[in-house]
Amino acid sequence: FICAGIPAAISYIELKEYYASTGVHCFVVVFTDMLWAFTIPPWILLFLAILIGQLAFLACKQALPDVDRRRLFWAKKTCKALPIFGTWILTPYFLAMFSLDMQKFWLMIVYLVACLFLGPIIFVCHTYCYENTATSLWKKTSVNFYRPCLEEPEGPLSPERPETPDSPIPPPKDE
Repeated sequence: FICAGIPAAISYIELKEYYASTGVHCFVVVFTDMLWAFTIPPWILLFLAILIGQLAFLACKQALPDVDRRRLFWAKKTCKALPIFGTWILTPYFLAMFSLDMQKFWLMIVYLVACLFLGPIIFVCHTYCYENTATSLWKKTSVNFYRPCLEEPEGPLSPERPETPDSPIPPPKDE
């Protein structure tokens, strides 16, 4: 709330004369500097969310043998869904702002289509990222998109190292 309130308050203080000057439904006048108070902060937040998600995706590589592989798998899936989800959340926001201020009918139709896709995208991102829902949907539909992580047999992460002559560990005895 604070992140959104700061640019809104600054733009209101600086551009009071433009607020509600359009006489239409939207209070943002896109042909003035007010536009940047309502577009740059969401773009920055989207960029940071995608950057953090991608850095987290890189961190989801198994570095230690005692890592919970199931959690790592679902963390990767969540990091994959973040850019798509964030982009589709901001698309209707920007389309509504521009279509209401410019009063362009074709832009309102694009906004309507974006909103129609937003509901299924929220559902897919939700079911894709959560283990219980993705597993149950995969069992019911067998869609590979929802495939849960594969059970791997217990064993070493890397192949056995070849024996070195200076090794303090004796080789296994063949019986």
